[in-house]
Amino acid sequence: MKKKLKDSIEYISKREATFLLGFKNNRPIPELIKQGYLKTYCVDSSKREMLDKAEVLNLPKKDGVFS
Repeated sequence: MKKKLKDSIEYISKREATFLLGFKNNRPIPELIKQGYLKTYCVDSSKREMLDKAEVLNLPKKDGVFS
């Protein structure tokens, strides 16, 4: 889902989101978008899709393994 930019939001690329979430490759990011966990935003007149940094950081965390 593409939305227009809001002024007070910090936007990041899919590559930056991959790094922030700790993935080794960027394959999970399009899947998270497809499943509706993340929304994409258009930057200015560019066709490049960006993500809201707060949305990326607020994704549910996977529980660790308890020993």
